Amino acid sequence: MNIFLSFQKILLLTSLFLFQLYALEPEHKQLLSAKATLLLLETIKKHAIVFGKGEQEVHVFIDPYCPFAQKYLSLLLEKSEQKFKENTYYFYLYKLKQKNSKEAIQTILSAEEKRKILIDIMVKDDFFIDENLDVEAKIRAIADVAKKIGVYKRPYILVDGKLQH
Repeated sequence: MNIFLSFQKILLLTSLFLFQLYALEPEHKQLLSAKATLLLLETIKKHAIVFGKGEQEVHVFIDPYCPFAQKYLSLLLEKSEQKFKENTYYFYLYKLKQKNSKEAIQTILSAEEKRKILIDIMVKDDFFIDENLDVEAKIRAIADVAKKIGVYKRPYILVDGKLQH
């Protein structure tokens, strides 16, 4: 009986601790208006990896090694027939600080078949990373816009210039 009570106390304390952590996390807000965000996105569209031909534009900042971004892309590809008719997805490669994805980003951005390589790296986890590529200008342009917009997570999804939670 004492073990059970101890377990309940541990569970309760853990729950309270996690609640406190969640409550302390700052609320992230979009830094710019939707109109200003869309104007900035126009400046980097040429660096995007595009999927779909739908009317609705969806802009997504991803890190190729982020498990949440990998899951998002994987789910999107599973529903591609429907989703790619409705939407045009613009994927921007933006490195997370804690991920070592610079070489993967360089490999994808310098490839002829960017979509194929993106899928190979993010979904199939099956590709050789070339560490001798230089696409710094593209990476910097995407990073500059991401910082101005306030991108804080991956995937960071914008529809009509508005952050989707």
